Amino acid sequence: MLLDAKFRRVRTDYRAREGREGAHTLRGGAGGPFVDARRHRRVVSRETLWIPSPFRGDRVFSPREKAHLWQDGRGAVTDRVQLYTLPISHYCVSAERMLAFKGVRYRRRPTHYHEREELLHVSGQDYVPTMLWNGQVVTWNEIPEFLDRVHPDPPLLPAGLAGLARSLENWGHQVVEERVWRAVVTQVPATFRDPVERWVFEEMQTRSRGPWHVLKARRKEFLGDLWPYFQMIDEMLKGREWLLDQPTLADFGIYGGLSPWMTVGERIPPRYRNLARWVARVGRL
Repeated sequence: MLLDAKFRRVRTDYRAREGREGAHTLRGGAGGPFVDARRHRRVVSRETLWIPSPFRGDRVFSPREKAHLWQDGRGAVTDRVQLYTLPISHYCVSAERMLAFKGVRYRRRPTHYHEREELLHVSGQDYVPTMLWNGQVVTWNEIPEFLDRVHPDPPLLPAGLAGLARSLENWGHQVVEERVWRAVVTQVPATFRDPVERWVFEEMQTRSRGPWHVLKARRKEFLGDLWPYFQMIDEMLKGREWLLDQPTLADFGIYGGLSPWMTVGERIPPRYRNLARWVARVGRL
C-alpha cells in the first residue's frame, strides 16, 4: 500500500495493455475541438482483495472494485471519486462546488481544451465534467441527481424547491454564462499554460464568434449587456444568504455561469454588494 497523507490507496494488481485498433473522431465537449483518439484495452488479473471494513462489513472485492476503492487510516473503505475537469468550464466549476457542498472527497483530473484522450479512454466520451464514482461514469448532466441519490443530505434539490432550483440552474448556465463569456473570452487564453492550447482556443472561438480583434473592440458593449444580469442576481440575494434561503442547485448553477468572470481574474464590482458576498460564500464551501 502507498501512504498518501490521510489515505492509503489500495494498489491494484493489474496489467495494462494498450492496442492501436484504429482511430476514431469524436466531437469535443464543453466547447472543445474535435479530438482524435485511439481505443485502449485493459486486462485485469483475477485476484481478489479482502479488506476488513467497519462501515461496509468484511467482504471480498473483485479486481474491478479494487481499482476504484480507497482505504483511510482506520482501514475503512471509502468511495473513490475522480472528476475530469477544465478550469474555464462553467459546468466543471459548478460540479466542483456541488461536491464541496456534499463534503465528498475527490481527485481532480485536469483535462486540456484540445486533447482529452485519457477521458475518452476511461469513459468513451470527452465531455467535461465527467465524474468516475467507484468506476461508474457519471456525465455532466447526471451529476446533481446522482449526488443526491448517493449522498442525500444535504440535498441539492430539496423537496418543494426542486423545480425552481433546476430552472435557476439552467438560467445560470444558458443565459448568464453567455453574457459573462462574451465579456471575458479574449482574456481566457492567458489562463492557459500550453501555447498549443491557447492557439486552439483562439482558433475555435474565432470560428464560432468572429475575428479576435473585433471581439476585443466590442468588450465595452459586452460589459454593458452583462451588468443588468449582475444587478438581477444582486437583487435576488437582497436580505438572504442563498438564492432559495438554503444552498441548492440554483446557487451552484448560477455560480458556475458567473465563474469565467472569476477565472480570468476579474472581481465583482463593489456596487453589487449582495452578489459579491454570495460569490465569496459559495467559493468558501
